[in-house]
Amino acid sequence: MNPKIEIVSIVTKEFDRIKPLWEEQKQYHVSISHNFADDRSRTLFEDRKKEIIEGSEKLRIDIAFDDQQLTDIGYCLSTIDSKNKGEIDSLYLKEEYRRQGLGKKLVQLALDWMSSNKVNKKSIYIIPENSEALCFYRNFGFSPRSIHLQQESINLQKA
Repeated sequence: MNPKIEIVSIVTKEFDRIKPLWEEQKQYHVSISHNFADDRSRTLFEDRKKEIIEGSEKLRIDIAFDDQQLTDIGYCLSTIDSKNKGEIDSLYLKEEYRRQGLGKKLVQLALDWMSSNKVNKKSIYIIPENSEALCFYRNFGFSPRSIHLQQESINLQKA
């Protein structure tokens, strides 16, 4: 029997609802990251939440909910900043729910919301090792604009 999936929008005060899924996404990024895995693993949900809320004028959180399992199975977090730039800040679906069109629905809701708010630009940042995400977002017309290189910090002890 196929699960019945609902997509619901939640308000900012319910932000913590995405924490378990965000943590799963973080672990996935750490597992595929060739560089900066330590940096990614140290990122705390509470810090990221504060950064997103303080840095955005508008916020949208859509959650995919499995009615049979009575559990959240994915989310899309989108923002619009003070310069009217839209960003898909975070998208995640549990692996067993991927390739069923749910990610596309979540992204399309975010993009439609941005369009209705007449944003100047729409963007998303992905880690270089996430080639699946790059292919996925190309289907929505996103293209790499630049490659930002960064040198990993090395903690040097004074002799």
